[in-house]
Amino acid sequence: MTAFVLVHSPLVGPATCAPLAAELRSRGHRVILPSLLGTLTGGPGWVGPQVRAVRAAVDAAGDGGPFVLVAHSGAGPLCPAIGAALGGARAYLFLDAAPPRPGRSWWDVAPESLVAHLESMAVGGWLPPWNEWFPEEDMTVELPDPAVRRAVQSELERLPLGMFAEPAPDIPGWPDAPCGYLRLAPAYDDFLADARSRGWRTASLDAHHLSPAADPVAVADAVLGLLGSAGD
Repeated sequence: MTAFVLVHSPLVGPATCAPLAAELRSRGHRVILPSLLGTLTGGPGWVGPQVRAVRAAVDAAGDGGPFVLVAHSGAGPLCPAIGAALGGARAYLFLDAAPPRPGRSWWDVAPESLVAHLESMAVGGWLPPWNEWFPEEDMTVELPDPAVRRAVQSELERLPLGMFAEPAPDIPGWPDAPCGYLRLAPAYDDFLADARSRGWRTASLDAHHLSPAADPVAVADAVLGLLGSAGD
């Protein structure tokens, strides 16, 4: 039995990972799914509240680990700081997640066209909820189950534009455990290549970015397969 800490992207809510958490629990694993909702409302210095929210969830669960830290999407750059807050990890698994970028912000690594698109949408320093960044049909394709789609959309919040300019934490000595990368959507092929260049164990699914919510069985299979190579 493995103890997982499953961290959703700060751009969305825990409903994006809740089906995957439930699937892993159904297989006998312990899973903590922290919520990062509400951590972006306090102004600059957004990483600290996100890391503390994960630490608080682990403390509340009373599970001493050691944990496999699984990060989806925008949670990837938080992994070194979360690992340090938890006293280390058994392994780190990235699901369509940006690998850590110590000392660099999202603005530093994002395509210029996407940066310009987001800046054009901002009003008073705030971006609309994540689902409004893309055509409405994209969410329907990735989350065909209406109940799952409603659960995900109900948690989406406005996002501070400034968070994308905040440098990611630089944690000396990271990684302190094996790492693995699971590519879900073709848009993350560059991150997959980056992971391979780091010598991480990797795998790919012919899936969507939100497959932890839409197809938790396939994602759980892949996560456990990677863990067998990257974390044991």
